[in-house]
Amino acid sequence: ERILRLLHPFMPFITEEIWQTIPHEGDSIMVAEYPEFSPKMQDLRAEGDMQALIEVVKAVRNRRAEMNVVPSKKTNLFIATDNAGIFGKCELFLKRLAYAKEVKIAQIFDITDAVTIVTAHAKVFIPMDELVDREAEIARLNKELATTQKKLDQNLAKLNNAGFLA
Repeated sequence: ERILRLLHPFMPFITEEIWQTIPHEGDSIMVAEYPEFSPKMQDLRAEGDMQALIEVVKAVRNRRAEMNVVPSKKTNLFIATDNAGIFGKCELFLKRLAYAKEVKIAQIFDITDAVTIVTAHAKVFIPMDELVDREAEIARLNKELATTQKKLDQNLAKLNNAGFLA
C-alpha cells in the first residue's frame, strides 16, 4: 500500500510507457478510445485452465490454513489428474502460490499417509509428515476433542435438567 501511494503520482506516466511499448493505434493512451470487448480475443479454454489452477491453489491454501501450516513451510505436491498439460504449464505458479518445493504430476499416485485435496480437475496429495509435526498435531486434535467433549457434556447436562427444559 505504501509503495502504491508513492507511485500514485507517476501512474499515468508508467501506464503511458507500457502502452507505448505494446502494439497500439494512436499517439497516446490518454486520447485513445476505450477498448471494447471482442469475442475473437476470448479464449474459453485458457479461462478454464486458469480456473482449474485457481481451484487447486485455493484448495491447497485452505487446507494448509486449516492445519495451521505456516506459508514459509514448503511441501511437495503430487497432482493426480487427466489434465496434466494444464498443471504442467503452471508448475512455477503452483510452486509460488501453493507453497510447493516440488510438483509432480501424473494420472495416478499411490500415496499413503498424505493429506488429500480434491477439486473438479485434480486430486492433490501432500505428504502429512511435510505439513505438520505428527505429535504436535495429535496433541492439538486431542485438545480440540476434549474441548468439544466438555461442551457436549455441558449441553447434555442442560437437556437433562428439568428446570432448564421448563
